[in-house]
Amino acid sequence: MNAADRTKFTYTSYICASPQRVWEALTSAAFTQQYWAGRHIVSAWKPGASVQMLKADGSVDWEGEIITVTPNRLLAYTFLAPRFEPESGDKPTRVTIELTQQETAVRLTLTHEGFDTGSKSFDGICQGWPAILSSLKSLVETGKAIDFPTWRSK
Repeated sequence: MNAADRTKFTYTSYICASPQRVWEALTSAAFTQQYWAGRHIVSAWKPGASVQMLKADGSVDWEGEIITVTPNRLLAYTFLAPRFEPESGDKPTRVTIELTQQETAVRLTLTHEGFDTGSKSFDGICQGWPAILSSLKSLVETGKAIDFPTWRSK
């Protein structure tokens, strides 16, 4: 992967569920806590509102601001996780999640972009999103999320 490729990450998954069910999994604190290593998401889900992913102890894992919300179809927000580069002064990046009905499934496409060239957080994002979204898929389809015990302490 050359340097230009390391400013944007895209991941697509097909989930055997309705767009409403996948949307609920993305935006519900009760759902996110099950598939995101004990963390839960908090937001009013309106443009300009804050969005935070909180750890079990209440501390902030990452935070941002809602850019776009079209329920069951599109969600975009800024993303800043200071734990990746606490001293770098990194600017927020952008996460966009699109849900598209594909016969009996939903195609979920996540794009995380706006990384500075050489960003240390990019590697963490490339490993984290596939695991998180695979756990979401497992939870929605089977009722059981993938457990990542070592992530609970990070």
